[in-house]
Amino acid sequence: MIAAAALVIGCGNDGERGPEGREGRARTGARAPDTPPELAPPTEIPEPAPEDGEGFVRLDPPDPVVCGSLGTWTIEWTAGPSGLSPGGGVVLQISPFWGWSPPHGSAPGAPGFTTVSTSDPDAELRLADGLVPMTVVASLERGSIEPGERVTFVYGDTTAGKGGRARADMYAEAFEELLIKTDGNGDGVFGAPPDQPTLRILPGRADRLAVASPCVAAPGDTIVVCVHALDARENRTTLPPGRLLLVRAPLREDAATDPGAPDTVAILGRVTESDGERIRLPLERPGLFRLIAILEGSPPLRGANDLLLVEEGSTFTGVLWGDIHAHSALSDGTGHPKELYAYARDVAGLDVACVTDHDAHGLAPLAEDGWEIIRAATRAAHEPGRFVALLGYEWTSWTWGHRNVYYPDLEGEVFAFTEPNSDTPEALWDRIAPYAAMTIPHHPGGGPVPIDWSVPSDEERERVVEICSIHGSSEAPGLERGIYRSVPGAFVRDALNRGHRLGILASGDTHDGHPGRRTLGAPANGLVAFRARERTREAIWSALRGRRVYGTSGPRILLHTDWGGHAPGTELPAAPEAALTVRVVAPDPVEVIEVVGPEGPLETAFGGGRAVSCTFLAPPIDPRPAWIYVRVVLASGEVAWDSPYWTSGPGT
Repeated sequence: MIAAAALVIGCGNDGERGPEGREGRARTGARAPDTPPELAPPTEIPEPAPEDGEGFVRLDPPDPVVCGSLGTWTIEWTAGPSGLSPGGGVVLQISPFWGWSPPHGSAPGAPGFTTVSTSDPDAELRLADGLVPMTVVASLERGSIEPGERVTFVYGDTTAGKGGRARADMYAEAFEELLIKTDGNGDGVFGAPPDQPTLRILPGRADRLAVASPCVAAPGDTIVVCVHALDARENRTTLPPGRLLLVRAPLREDAATDPGAPDTVAILGRVTESDGERIRLPLERPGLFRLIAILEGSPPLRGANDLLLVEEGSTFTGVLWGDIHAHSALSDGTGHPKELYAYARDVAGLDVACVTDHDAHGLAPLAEDGWEIIRAATRAAHEPGRFVALLGYEWTSWTWGHRNVYYPDLEGEVFAFTEPNSDTPEALWDRIAPYAAMTIPHHPGGGPVPIDWSVPSDEERERVVEICSIHGSSEAPGLERGIYRSVPGAFVRDALNRGHRLGILASGDTHDGHPGRRTLGAPANGLVAFRARERTREAIWSALRGRRVYGTSGPRILLHTDWGGHAPGTELPAAPEAALTVRVVAPDPVEVIEVVGPEGPLETAFGGGRAVSCTFLAPPIDPRPAWIYVRVVLASGEVAWDSPYWTSGPGT
């Protein structure tokens, strides 16, 4: 029987729960539900013996497969010098993420049915479902497996009855492993043989188009519009040949305007099959538009961007879009980090991205080879002036809540929540201080695990909070797109009322390899808007530290807030005796704009169009100290949140 094949729990799993507190100590802040023992992080992981993890593994067929397709795979382990002693065993572990059929030996004909055999006729193997999800264990009941002899699993075996094939990962993946681990001496500890084969998961056929472009430009500018093909699960796939049209459709700014008629601004004759198309588009006239790409065919493929605002001297100039929370196959996501960066830049049209895999919460600790893979991908993707790639990871504490760690450059280490000297927020902040790094709390209101706001934020190390992601909004109870399994006292407004001076942003927490686009079935996504005029790490880092950021639930909502000449994120000694002005331009009509304070909404203005400006008289924000921020809700239910103003405390 297997003792521990791997600790496999993922941030996108609704079944995740975190422990009550360290060493049984009750927490004074938000509390997560108790952790079941089988999901609790191990306090000590035994080392495999020299006999464990020997031999080599072969996969048949090794050919790439289309995502979501059905198949049968043979995984063969050839024993190394020590062979396999009685009581030992071999584990087959299938990826627990994103749609693989669970392997099992109990129901012939059911998806994922798995069998095992050996080349030694005198040896007897017993197959059982593993204690760890997505595993089957072949235990050696009689005889021994000698060096050079084989143990063969057939995953998706159809010989025992109709059906039984296994379904592959639903997302495109460069290096999916069907993992073998062995216990050579029968002590219950397993090791993985080196250099195991991987399987490439291909995207499906083109189902729609993705259109990426800047959101703001001036008349006379020429912008680049990127068009890519996506399959039904948003995987990037090959753009089929055909006649490609780019249409500029005027959007109605308010109820009184006539948006005019769409006009075709580019026609690409018969484009050949390609990875995508880049179209240079001159902008002659001002206005609010949506760019629609159409690839003629049967049926035609279509896609559109959120919006394009063309105006001279726009108040929104300098807004850069990012998704700085994404997981790859190095933890509980899918895709190689370099693929995630390429998707963020080319398909989602982002300016900034970060791959933030879990520290010690996946198939292998990140501090091993994974961190160098992420560092190399981040270095390669970073292109100052065009695209900013940040270096970071997720500190996955089930006691205090999850925080992402971000470094200002490529220098930095993984300080895991499982290590005694980085197992609390305070200890983590001490470890990252020499690197001038920052943390960002995420899904604070609940979901997998809430944030314990009883721990005061280190204002040097923690400047902003992630208010929204695929888990939903953590703004306050009962609001739009609220987070699941919410915990009273753990929301962002609770943190502000406790005195945490945190700017507000949002990001995806995507696990599907598609940063910048909404995960299928998720209640929200999350994007961060940086108020930074340069696409450089220095400018983005300055915006984070200065809280010059805002967040949306997914769409590109343009938001400008001004209070007596002060930008959001500012700490003021006193409330300015001035009006607070707000301007919004959004892909869908604005329903309401609110000024929110410690007790809830203070002022409200109603929308009526996609472009709305309003002025609030000097907001009443007593008692002091106090804070206010602006929130925008669209008729579609999408939301944008600006960073707060504080009316007491040290200046910035």
